[in-house]
Amino acid sequence: MESEEFDYYEVLGVAIESTAKDISKAYRQKALKYHPDKNPDNAELIKLFHQIKKAHEILTNPQERAAYDEKRKAKVQQIRKRQQMGQARQKMKDELEANERLAKQRQQEAREAKWRAEMEAEKFRAEAARAEQRREAMMQREIKRQMKAAADAAQEQMQHEESDELERSVRVRWDRSRVYMKDELERIFKQFGELEEVVVVASSARTTTTSSSSSALMVYSTV
Repeated sequence: MESEEFDYYEVLGVAIESTAKDISKAYRQKALKYHPDKNPDNAELIKLFHQIKKAHEILTNPQERAAYDEKRKAKVQQIRKRQQMGQARQKMKDELEANERLAKQRQQEAREAKWRAEMEAEKFRAEAARAEQRREAMMQREIKRQMKAAADAAQEQMQHEESDELERSVRVRWDRSRVYMKDELERIFKQFGELEEVVVVASSARTTTTSSSSSALMVYSTV
């Protein structure tokens, strides 16, 4: 059975600094417990007994123990080196995985930031569109108000002018047997003020049969 298959110190349950006396004492206790005569049908315990016996033989021989200790030391160092390498590889793997997680997290954060920016931009565009609609509606209302105000002012001006013209107008009538020309009427009535216009009303055929007078409208420049 090769020594690399098991640790002699562990099989005997002793420390590496143990004396030959301590090793022999531990061997007697374990050999008595695991002797094949007590466990004839247990292959695992028989195998363990042979390991105990060989460990005792090696560790109680100074030269063989020294050689074994050197091999064991080299093996332990090799195991530790592999463990360190494994730990380094594990550390590298952990770092790579951590970096990958961080990269994914940053990508997710970037996507979320882009989505939020797009939502804000869309919100801003919608608000700007609503504001433009409100401004357009206000402009339309203002245009309608101004147009109505202008129309009201024009209507008021027309009514004022018509009222003013009526106030400055004088209608005269005379018997139709007497004929007055426009210039003659102007000479007669200009003594009462400056005339702006003289309108002689011509009698129609129907009027001549129903009315016995003619008329004219004198429009003065001032009242």
